[in-house]
Amino acid sequence: MSSRQPSSGCAEFRQQTSLSRRGFLRAGGLGLAGLSLADLLTIEAQAAPRTGNDNSVLILWMRGGPSQHETWDPKMAAPAEYRGAFGSTGTSVPGIEICDMLPRSARLMDKWSIIRSLHHTNAGHSAGDQILFTGHLPGPDPTVNIHPSCGSIVSEQLGHLTPELPPYVMIPRQVPGTDSAYLGAAHKPFETLSDPANHKPFQLRNFSLVEGISDRRFGNRKSLLQQFDRFRQRVDQSGQLDAINDFQQQAYGILSSDR
Repeated sequence: MSSRQPSSGCAEFRQQTSLSRRGFLRAGGLGLAGLSLADLLTIEAQAAPRTGNDNSVLILWMRGGPSQHETWDPKMAAPAEYRGAFGSTGTSVPGIEICDMLPRSARLMDKWSIIRSLHHTNAGHSAGDQILFTGHLPGPDPTVNIHPSCGSIVSEQLGHLTPELPPYVMIPRQVPGTDSAYLGAAHKPFETLSDPANHKPFQLRNFSLVEGISDRRFGNRKSLLQQFDRFRQRVDQSGQLDAINDFQQQAYGILSSDR
């Protein structure tokens, strides 16, 4: 007996997660040591829940930035054609060395982790974006998502942890691999279009009420719009209105929030 394997995605992950008949029996054989698989799962379920506030994830996507050889994995013991152009330095964690151009990161090494095993074999930027954001190989056009990005999946599964804000944001705009694909327009990333890296003040467009529009007048406009939408929903079966309504609720929450 073997578990069903998906037809695409990471082949190494599929290999690691496949379960043979022998492996299945071995899992049941935990009872020989006085601990059955059911007991193990029960203990895990009864473990104290995490109490942290890890509700948000920031991804700094260094598209076209420095490679791992010039940052976290200088490979100083490798031949010259493979190792980084700079030197290496020790860190606050014994045995871990990174590029010597990152002394502050080296001092904080005990506060973060390096994943050096993550890799793929496609040299294209857009194809690499697709692989890393979706976990799947790209389609014929690497700039178009066939599978939803990790951000869109989080948006669909968790919704709005902070109702006044979009659950999935791209600064300043989308890159290949970050689209919602078949999850629909409601789970596309919100694009700020403004770039904080520019010297101009960072300001989001249409994130404040127009001068002269009071909160009461804004609420009246929202109520009128909802009446029109209820009528339109009776005749629209395409699902597009659901996405539009999600965006409108987000916009209303943003404009009426004190955050």
